[in-house]
Formats: sequence, C-alpha cells, structure tokens
Amino acid sequence: YRSVAGYSGCAQIADPIGKQFTKLVVELYGGGDVRNMYGEDDDPAWAANDPVVNAEALRGTRLYISSGNGLPGRWDTVNGDYSQPGPHGLANQLLVGGVIEAATNWCTHNLEDRLTQLRIPATFDYAPSGTHSWGYWREAFYRSWPVLAEGLGLPA
Repeated sequence: YRSVAGYSGCAQIADPIGKQFTKLVVELYGGGDVRNMYGEDDDPAWAANDPVVNAEALRGTRLYISSGNGLPGRWDTVNGDYSQPGPHGLANQLLVGGVIEAATNWCTHNLEDRLTQLRIPATFDYAPSGTHSWGYWREAFYRSWPVLAEGLGLPA
C-alpha cells in the first residue's frame, strides 16, 4: 500500500491488553468470534496482523490514524444524523461507544509512540471528543483524504 488510514481502531492487537480490547468489541459488542480473524490466543496471526509489532513495515507508506477520546461530542444526540435511534440508542452510543473509543485512543497513542520511536512519519488526528460512531469517522475520512490522495497520486 502507498497510503492507508485507520479510523478509531486498535492497532495493537498482539499484546494482552490489545487482544482483550479486540475480543470485547468483536465478541461482546459485535457478537462475532475473533478466532475467525486471528485464531486462538497463541496463534501467530495475532502478531502478524499487529501494526505496532510490525511498525517497521509501514515505513514509506503515507499514514493517517484518527481517534476520538470517548467523551460525547457533536454527533452524540438523540436521533441525530449519525446516532443510534432513540434514547436507548444514544445511551448505548455514549456508554459502549465511549468506552470503545477511549480504548482505541489508548491504542492509537501507543502506535504513535512506536512510529515516533522508529522515526516513521504519520499523521495522527485526535478529536477533542467523540464516541465510536459514524459521524466522527465520516469527518475523519474527509480529513484523511489529502494523505490518501497523495499516496494514490491524486489531487487532494
């Protein structure tokens, strides 16, 4: 890849904390099974797909990584354009989406620390608020376009 973007993701999946974050989101919140992606806990696929572990391989790729901080923001309103419907939906977005986004923020800072340590340039975009929800990802996509376009050789 010449350019990549990550929106509200946990790049650090191979260590015990990142692995637990991934499991909680995929299995508890999403109803999936992480074994379908990475196998059992001791499967080498966890480390093989971890950008923090494999950060050196990102050298030369244009990188844009974003995260909110889990605190409510402009897209967290009852029946808003990017909110889950109704008061129950908003409560879920604020509580569950807030916890998930706080976790992705922690992971994103760890990825930034690793890339900085290796002197690999990247654009990090930390929103001053935001839960794990579509309105924030949409905004981040637009902000990421110059980085993605540059890697694709397109006008920003």
